[in-house]
Amino acid sequence: MWRHPEWWSVALSITAWMALLSRPQHSAAHQSTAINLMLWLLMVVAMMFPLVMPQVRQAAFHSLWSRRHQAIGLFLTGYVVPWLAFGALVILTQREWPIDRRSAAIITILIAAAWQGSPSKRRALNNCHRIMPLAPRGWRANWDCLRFGLRIGAACVCACWALMLVCTASDHSILIMCVATIIAIYDRAAPGH
Repeated sequence: MWRHPEWWSVALSITAWMALLSRPQHSAAHQSTAINLMLWLLMVVAMMFPLVMPQVRQAAFHSLWSRRHQAIGLFLTGYVVPWLAFGALVILTQREWPIDRRSAAIITILIAAAWQGSPSKRRALNNCHRIMPLAPRGWRANWDCLRFGLRIGAACVCACWALMLVCTASDHSILIMCVATIIAIYDRAAPGH
């Protein structure tokens, strides 16, 4: 397992998918903010953790062997912070939308389609591939891993915010989330990114 220290972040993603698959289907409008934020976090872990495996591996392999898992944990903690901040904003704003859920889903799909083809999306996507030097040990190593996660998380929010809005507007539909995940994987693997 020492060659693949990221195994447990993949396991977290699989667990999040399973939790989302097994949840009762209730409209987000009828759930508390805390429940909606938990669903958002599960969605981020399920869909986004697999996309950052190269950065997770960088955090692990640029750390001393004895602290690889700590480096991964700090990176992932930093990574989810921008996503949680954006998710909280979306959830609070969603409660104020003066339109029904179906209209919100259609509008967010149109926004996402326009964003997908924009030059701004391409620039944001390029930032998702950034790397940074990481100290191998000590408090500086912890700070570097956390800061690396924050930087990549913020870049991913900038690149994938529209896809995540579609998923949220569709009440975290598994089908919509699968399609959005495939689009995000394609974006990351496309030549030139």
